[in-house]
Amino acid sequence: MTGWYVNKVPSQFSKVQGLGRPIDVFLPRQDFMVRIGPFLLAILTILAAIAVLAWGAFQTYQRYFRNGPAVIWRSLTLPLILAAVLILIGIAVAWIALTRLNRAVVLYERGVAISTLLKMRSWHWEDISSIQAAITRMVFLHRASAPSYVYTLTRRNGNKVTLDDTLDRIEVLGSSIREKATPYILARYSQALENGQILHFGPVQVSLHEGVRIGTHVYDWSQLDELAVLDGQVRVRLAPDGKLTTSQPPVMVYQVPNLDVLLSLANKR
Repeated sequence: MTGWYVNKVPSQFSKVQGLGRPIDVFLPRQDFMVRIGPFLLAILTILAAIAVLAWGAFQTYQRYFRNGPAVIWRSLTLPLILAAVLILIGIAVAWIALTRLNRAVVLYERGVAISTLLKMRSWHWEDISSIQAAITRMVFLHRASAPSYVYTLTRRNGNKVTLDDTLDRIEVLGSSIREKATPYILARYSQALENGQILHFGPVQVSLHEGVRIGTHVYDWSQLDELAVLDGQVRVRLAPDGKLTTSQPPVMVYQVPNLDVLLSLANKR
């Protein structure tokens, strides 16, 4: 899609340098609840804290006239704790909403840039050390909802960024980032494996000497025919019967960073 993209590149990305030409642009979803919902939740939480304080003050006022000043602190303790918790939750929700306000992502030939109201990040593809995807569906009355996407990107210096359904076409964005960054990650991991290092993919470990370790269970290279993904789980196909079985212990896909790299390394042996 080089040279063409669905949305115009926002002006704040004019300062991005060294990533080549833009390939695609991903803007915030325009849904009311996505944009305004978190701020409403923060306001409601803080109003609830005020209501708790008012209730506590009223109860304390009544008990004061019946029992004297000795009951003031005892009567106010629980309302103060509840109000403090609610205020902290409200502030946290408001902060998260603020950091995601006006967020946009632009894919470039050589990397990705992520803008929020507070910060601009630009990463080359080779800077990304980990991609972790959580794709889930809610089931209610035997009906599955539309999938929810959350992608967590980790830079080689440890910095992280999360991309989720607040962005339009998030599934396309996540797939594109995996396609662009995975070859660089795979090259580093392949070299580390050849050098005898043990590679960690969340609850899964891979090594030349041992094979694939999941929890305390080890699948030797001679018995491991394939690692695959089925119904949101990492499955194991063992030789010689070729039956695809659940790993022991079971491993969900969202638990595994760099899933594409794990499958590539395990299945080429």
